[in-house]
Amino acid sequence: MISIQKYSQKISQNHWLNKSNNDCHLNPLEIIVPVYNGCDSLINCTQSLLAYTSNKIGITFLNDASTDKQVIQHLDSLDNQYHHIKVIHRETNLGYLHNLNHYLSQCNGDVLLLNADTEVTPNWLNEMLKVAADNRVGVVCPVSDNATLLSLKIKNTEILKHLSQFSNQWYPIPTAVGFCMLIKQNVLSALGGFDSYYHPGYGEECDYSMRVRNTGLQVACSPAAFVFHKGSQSFLHKANTLLQQHQKLLDLRYPNYMAEINSFQASNPIQFVEQSLAASTKSKPRMLHVVHGVDNKGGVELFTKGLLEQLNNEFQHTLLIPKRHPKFKHQALKIENCDVIEIALNLSRPNHLVFNTAADPYHSKLDNYFRNLLSSGQFDLVKFHSLVNVGSAIWPMLCHQLNIPYQIFFHDHYGLCQIYCLATSQDHDQQQVYCGKTSYDATNQCLQ
Repeated sequence: MISIQKYSQKISQNHWLNKSNNDCHLNPLEIIVPVYNGCDSLINCTQSLLAYTSNKIGITFLNDASTDKQVIQHLDSLDNQYHHIKVIHRETNLGYLHNLNHYLSQCNGDVLLLNADTEVTPNWLNEMLKVAADNRVGVVCPVSDNATLLSLKIKNTEILKHLSQFSNQWYPIPTAVGFCMLIKQNVLSALGGFDSYYHPGYGEECDYSMRVRNTGLQVACSPAAFVFHKGSQSFLHKANTLLQQHQKLLDLRYPNYMAEINSFQASNPIQFVEQSLAASTKSKPRMLHVVHGVDNKGGVELFTKGLLEQLNNEFQHTLLIPKRHPKFKHQALKIENCDVIEIALNLSRPNHLVFNTAADPYHSKLDNYFRNLLSSGQFDLVKFHSLVNVGSAIWPMLCHQLNIPYQIFFHDHYGLCQIYCLATSQDHDQQQVYCGKTSYDATNQCLQ
């Protein structure tokens, strides 16, 4: 059995990011933009492409018989003005997926599918190509402000320049998000286009991602690449219906798909990206508080809130707590310089329970999550107010391994016994009384 010390050292060496191995020769790339009406969004998209994409990269606009004449005029103007831009006008409306599949069947290189309601940013494509150069990767997506599991909370666009710290790095994701996805030529040759069942759209990229992963390749996120996304502009009036219908097929084909998505979301690495950005732009020392909650009026919660208020002007605070009941979601802490991170229940579910209380000396999922949070957040100090139902006992040692100062507050007897009140029921009235266990052997026998 591995010792606690060796285990903590092993966890402290793990990292959530992969470095691109650059072992893959990339084929010529073509950007493909399906279009149907939405002239204002299209103009914003094309302006950003022209500003932040090399004219050595070909761009093809697939106009799916748009009824808006301004769209046609805008596309024709681009076609006439720029040598690297090509426009195809469909005579009849094929629908998003058929429009795209028809063209993909003619492609011989790498392709990047980009929605017309997006806006790209500096270095977006270069960063995606760096990740695509990894021979373990088949599909690449950027992060965004509106892309489900790739959505990054940003307060201002200035912070985006700090994403460069993730250059040439990536992490695996269970599914691509279709607003912007780079598909390598070897994948396209092996799998072809999207399943036409998902016509006119929604869910096709999820199905495609599962097929890609079944070949042994990864679907990757490039956190150094950022693309804005307006969302649901092509068939807004029937988006929810399509989602529900197409989800049924995904569940039939891949019964574990939603469970995998939920598990991923519980420890989504996008949290580590956000913490890294917060650390890069900090104006004060960063302090992490680990506590079992903040919404009740127990002693630990009141103490933690009081400490936050007392140290409000000295630190930038982050609270790490278990996922809260929905009724508390809108009860934001009225404390400046304080962010809240919630650990989802399916991540923190303990391996061992003693009297219905978490009793894990270590927990690989939790410990890896906490290690990645520490390294990305670059915290100057960690305060452990309580580890009850929120973390494993190894967490302070992980701080030690990473040379992060920490303090442990003893608000109860959890450090001595998992029955942290040291009280048990001794009579028929179920009255709680002091257990009287003072020796290690007696306590161990009690727990067993």
